[in-house]
Amino acid sequence: MNIMFVASDNNCISGAFLSMAKLAQILIRDYRVNVFVVLPNVGDGGKLLDAFGVGYEIVPSRNWVVDIEEGKTQEREKEKEKELPGNEKAISRICELIEEKAIDIIHINTTYSYVGAVAALRMDIPFVWHIREFLEEGQNRKIWNRERGYALISRATAIVAISDSVYKKYCGIFPVEKMHVIYNGIDEKDFFRPEREIFQGKETRFGIIGGIVPYKGHEELIRACGQLKRKGISDFELKIVGKGKESFQRYLKRLSEEENLQDNIFFAGASNCIAEVLEKIDILFVCSQNEAFGRTTVEGMMAGCLIVGADTAGTKELLEGGENGYLYRCGDVENLANTIEYVLKNREKAKQIRRIGQKKAVRKYTAVKNADKVFLLYQRFSGNEKG
Repeated sequence: MNIMFVASDNNCISGAFLSMAKLAQILIRDYRVNVFVVLPNVGDGGKLLDAFGVGYEIVPSRNWVVDIEEGKTQEREKEKEKELPGNEKAISRICELIEEKAIDIIHINTTYSYVGAVAALRMDIPFVWHIREFLEEGQNRKIWNRERGYALISRATAIVAISDSVYKKYCGIFPVEKMHVIYNGIDEKDFFRPEREIFQGKETRFGIIGGIVPYKGHEELIRACGQLKRKGISDFELKIVGKGKESFQRYLKRLSEEENLQDNIFFAGASNCIAEVLEKIDILFVCSQNEAFGRTTVEGMMAGCLIVGADTAGTKELLEGGENGYLYRCGDVENLANTIEYVLKNREKAKQIRRIGQKKAVRKYTAVKNADKVFLLYQRFSGNEKG
């Protein structure tokens, strides 16, 4: 079986890219599938593919997603409409690669890229479309022309949603018979730390990991920490890991000073080794307004962190209503502060809950389970047998 993944980015710390790369590695290793990846631009993701033994080619293309910004969306749509015809060269090259490598199935990695779908239709081969994000709700973005975009996605042979929350959004838009829920997979060899304990130091170590953008909830976490300090709870440190627009980071740093947290909060920048970061975190916060799945959530669960998350979308789904982590009302700073205070006053219970979360993560969300379900999906319309 010959599979071509069409990526929408070339970034070795992007969650979507990491999920694709690990899936490709396991398909090659365990299922003897030939995998080739098409990358849209120059970046550092190729190094990861090289390490995993996955072949690739950079075929420059533009995505079809625009920011939703009041008063500018129509203007950006017009700009995108002029920009997208330039993708014809990319589509032609992908068609050539399909023929050269005798590709059986195209696998489109996110909703951002569409060139692989057009190529698959031209070459009359099946294509899978992976939906890994809430665009409007989670990222304040949209496909430049929703009607045309949804029509193209609907022509996919199969559509994979990474959570029930994503499925529920799109099952009324795309043909339900084509939709499948397959949870993302995390390699437990990288993250599972069954022996580690939390709450071992004088200070409780908080962490939040991911893009530093408004919808990820950094502001409400900082304000909640400010409330804790005003209550006399100051024996904690919060590490903010990730990158974002410098202007927003400056705003968060000013807010930290206003909340008298300059000695408690550290901006650590982006990291290429999240497993090492998680080993030094007691409580991992997932404050996103709409997390489609929550790769970082599962990584934290596997690493033995206690998860405190917003009660929305994929986060609520992964934490099962608070059975294996703590949920707070998204956007409610006081409720978040009270939740943290409760955890700090009930540490033994918190340790038990995070153990439940860790066991669930290694039982349900491994990369091997993810690859097995994707491979079975391929088999439905490829005519090939395992091995």
